[in-house]
Amino acid sequence: MKNNRNFLMGTLLTVCGLLLILCTVLLFTGRSKPADSTVELPEVRNNGTAIQWKTGSGNEWHDLVSLDTLRGADGEKGADGRTPEFRVDGNLLQWRYYGSEV
Repeated sequence: MKNNRNFLMGTLLTVCGLLLILCTVLLFTGRSKPADSTVELPEVRNNGTAIQWKTGSGNEWHDLVSLDTLRGADGEKGADGRTPEFRVDGNLLQWRYYGSEV
């Protein structure tokens, strides 16, 4: 059970990291805009087989990561799983198990 939780947390952090990198690349590569224009942020979706992205005004979706890559091997599932909580504190993403003080 502990390995499943570690895998889930690692997967979540990996996807967040990939999205952060994608946003950074889209904002800083080949997009010369006047200082007074607004920045176009990417849209993200799950199409059932992959996490995909596109620019807000674009029509073409691009695969970011396959859902099969994010899935682990089937394992024993228990009823004692704990729910994590997340928060942003400045530049940090913090987590803890629901109800814990640490």
